Amino acid sequence: MATMSFTAMPPEDVLRRICGEYAEMPGLRVTQQQAQRLWALDASTCRAALEFLIHAGFLVKTRAEQYTRLTEGPFAFPPFRMAKADRVRTPPVGRAVSGSPREPGRITEK
Repeated sequence: MATMSFTAMPPEDVLRRICGEYAEMPGLRVTQQQAQRLWALDASTCRAALEFLIHAGFLVKTRAEQYTRLTEGPFAFPPFRMAKADRVRTPPVGRAVSGSPREPGRITEK
């Protein structure tokens, strides 16, 4: 039975930069070391980003250990965003807010 190791998701700006380069340079094929130099990444961040993009279906790794796009042409960025937490409204200093976070209340002086 195969096992998968899960690492932290690389920063979204790194993933978008890599995808953008592949979009601007059709046919781009780079090894991990070349990718590290091209995008100024450390080894672990670069490896995590390339593996993430393979699992997202954007890249494929060739037998020659090169990373290239799985398909050419127009593309939509893979869904990188994680869920956002609800924003909690913080009252200004010296003021109190009545009501619940889902129902805006009145701001009153203390």
